[in-house]
Amino acid sequence: MMHKTKIYRAYGLMIESEIELPELIEDQGIPDVTVRIGTVPELSEANTGKYQRIRATKDELLLTVEEVAQYYVENGKSIVVCPIEPIDESAIRLFLLGSAFGALLQQRGYYVLHGSAVESKGKAYVFSGQSGAGKSTLTATLAMKGYPLIADDVCAIDVRPGSPPTVLPGFPRIKLCKDAAELLEKDCSAALPVRAGFEKYNFPVGEIIQSQTYPIGGIFILRKNEKDGVRIDPITGLHRVRVLVRNTYRRQFIKIIRDEKKLLEQCAYISSQVSLYRLSRGVTGSSPGEIAFYLEKNGWLGSSI
Repeated sequence: MMHKTKIYRAYGLMIESEIELPELIEDQGIPDVTVRIGTVPELSEANTGKYQRIRATKDELLLTVEEVAQYYVENGKSIVVCPIEPIDESAIRLFLLGSAFGALLQQRGYYVLHGSAVESKGKAYVFSGQSGAGKSTLTATLAMKGYPLIADDVCAIDVRPGSPPTVLPGFPRIKLCKDAAELLEKDCSAALPVRAGFEKYNFPVGEIIQSQTYPIGGIFILRKNEKDGVRIDPITGLHRVRVLVRNTYRRQFIKIIRDEKKLLEQCAYISSQVSLYRLSRGVTGSSPGEIAFYLEKNGWLGSSI
């Protein structure tokens, strides 16, 4: 579990880690974030709400994942991981790079969307939706067609009043379940499992340009539809804010620290600056390849949006 400390880069941050992170790009520089193995505080006075495995204050979060590890995230600058025996390294990395990093990015003031993004013509096109909606499979399909991956699952957006919202580059990998991987003709036997015993895998998707952020060309909320084919409709009015709030990554972290006012402000600002669409996929005629073709053919991945 313990390795020589290495420096990685993701979300525009230099990350010094005692845990080897093969999902990330190695780099050099002064660390913005440290990841250590050690004991964690109890945070007995922190808020829990109805989430008994999460304790949090404005600047601290303690997450307990049964049979995996405890994660203590502090001030957007450090994560301490306390593994639980028997050690499952892949599971520890799964929750470290997911929930723990999601909390760290929230602490640093970013809005974090549960979504994935690709780049086209210098802009980020973001795909969100509930688990199982197909956002990662669609994103992987677009990446295979030549659209560079920006982020998968954890999509951090820099929201600064007076400036367009931008997406921070994440990890150069995408998580796919076995069925989705086989649909895209990817070899699961050569991929890194996200966790022992789970049929979900990390697939490398080139390298992400970590030196820049990407203005958003559009956000698409995927949903299943009983009608056949693909349909895209603009989201209007207050639904624009609501859909962003609903698809916030680990929204329960924000609920616990009672900071939903800030979340609403961020979502309202994004909705005032960015086009949001509902992407409905039917029972037939809406495979990942067919959706990608529809997006390309109708100019949804270009500057005309």
